[in-house]
Amino acid sequence: MAGGYVDLFPREAYVTAEKPVNKPKFRVRDNALGTADFCPIVRLDAVPQAPSVIELFDEARRTLETLSDPALYERAVNYLNLSETRSSFAIEREQPSSEKQERFIQLLRRAGEPVVVDEDWLVDLQNTVVRDVFSQEASYRTTQNWLEDATGKISFFPPPPEDLRRLMDGWEAFLSERGRCNDVLVKAACAAFGFVYIHPFLDGNGRLHRFLIQHVLARSVPLPGGAIVPVSAVILKDIPDYLAVLTRFSRPVTNLWRYTRGDVSPMVIESPPSRAYRFFDATREVAFLHKMIRLAVQEEIPRELAWLTGYDVAFRQIDTEFDLPQKDISALIRMIQSNQGNISANRRKQFSHLPNTVLDRIQEIVRDTFFSAIGSKNEN
Repeated sequence: MAGGYVDLFPREAYVTAEKPVNKPKFRVRDNALGTADFCPIVRLDAVPQAPSVIELFDEARRTLETLSDPALYERAVNYLNLSETRSSFAIEREQPSSEKQERFIQLLRRAGEPVVVDEDWLVDLQNTVVRDVFSQEASYRTTQNWLEDATGKISFFPPPPEDLRRLMDGWEAFLSERGRCNDVLVKAACAAFGFVYIHPFLDGNGRLHRFLIQHVLARSVPLPGGAIVPVSAVILKDIPDYLAVLTRFSRPVTNLWRYTRGDVSPMVIESPPSRAYRFFDATREVAFLHKMIRLAVQEEIPRELAWLTGYDVAFRQIDTEFDLPQKDISALIRMIQSNQGNISANRRKQFSHLPNTVLDRIQEIVRDTFFSAIGSKNEN
């Protein structure tokens, strides 16, 4: 090659840095995506080429622009934030309180904000997603943590605390660096999954990992009005694949640890060198995230917008025909929608003060307006 330098990673086989750096000592052109402190590796042939994330976000923008009413658009943005929030908690099998839910929604509204990526920023994010003061941290963890499965077996050992500082310095540089990895899909996947593999905090890592997907996407391809693509809502529908991606990293790296079980915590005999965490193949993570973004844009957003449209049509019609409290109308619409267009016998008992003829008519309205609105949206 020109100048006698050879590429560190063959460009025909791997995703490589856009601005490689020559290393005269070894006559190597360093085109790695990261540094020796944190360097994900992505095979080129496994990265989806079409539609690109840019194209998908253009599609999402066009879908959202069908909402010509500014008030409806704002409601749609709030609804997408709520969907992402509830799904992110549900992935961890948690039902958030209204306070925890609102805290995460506020965090999503910060996605894409111009920031200095450092420990202070991440600590602030962690303190936002974790409600209890005793779980809020002042720095990266200084003790070893681990994850267990339902049987109590250790399923993942993150890197030991003595290696954490170097890893996080590399991760922070990867997220901040503009000259190496500028592909938004690769950057979002590597940053988000790399973060959860490092597990820099004792609590809140999973939710922050999914927030980071939104942050990288919003920074590179923002949608109008702070709208987001509800990636977690799609992940929630494909948990086995999501867990398979995580396990593909966690299982082999955890097998490198030697430990015995103690009464409270494992007693570590030997941990692997930090390179087990500093260098990882993120090919599957990139492909998985692309699939989730594509499904969120092409299926989830149209479905959620159609739900809002159907709700509004049904609400107006019911409100026109009957003088009912708004909360009752809203509750009935949701009940009928969640029960495939029917009011169950138990639900009818809850509204026993209403004649069956009224409930039957409300059921008919929801079927005719709400479901037809969703159907017409899905056909387009």
